[in-house]
Amino acid sequence: MRVEIDDARLQEILARSIERCENKQQALKAVGAIVRESIRTNFREGGRPEKWQPSRRSSAESIPGRRIGTLRDTNRLMNSFTIRADQNSVVVGTNVEYAATHQYGARKFSFGTVVAKVPAHYRTFKGKFKIQVKAHSRKMKLPWGDIPARPFMHIQTDDIRDIEEILAAHIIGGTT
Repeated sequence: MRVEIDDARLQEILARSIERCENKQQALKAVGAIVRESIRTNFREGGRPEKWQPSRRSSAESIPGRRIGTLRDTNRLMNSFTIRADQNSVVVGTNVEYAATHQYGARKFSFGTVVAKVPAHYRTFKGKFKIQVKAHSRKMKLPWGDIPARPFMHIQTDDIRDIEEILAAHIIGGTT
């Protein structure tokens, strides 16, 4: 998944600040850590600054007495974000294949038709007896329904302030 944030002010601050840093990679790694933690907080809070539309699964109980949050059934996506920093850039991203779908949303059947392999199984017929169904393939349109956008890759105003503080500390010779 690739999301580019169009924030002219942050880009300008980063560009000026990075040029003045002695250890640019360390500064950018710290910036990446702020962004990654902000993304994780977005998951924990169910969307920021606006709450996400709750999913049906978030209202179901996965463990008795414990409710899961939207996009947090296994926390795989939330915990998948990595940071790569070098002397000139920092990338915070994920390789989870469904991340873009949840970030941007998807309309019913917008992914087209796929061929799904259905394993052999039993089907109850009229609630009375079971019929064995052979393994077969079938065409399916995906997704089965609309998936609302739940943007999690947002940089908050507080994050920009924290990034400015880290860069300032690196510029004047201190590190955080």
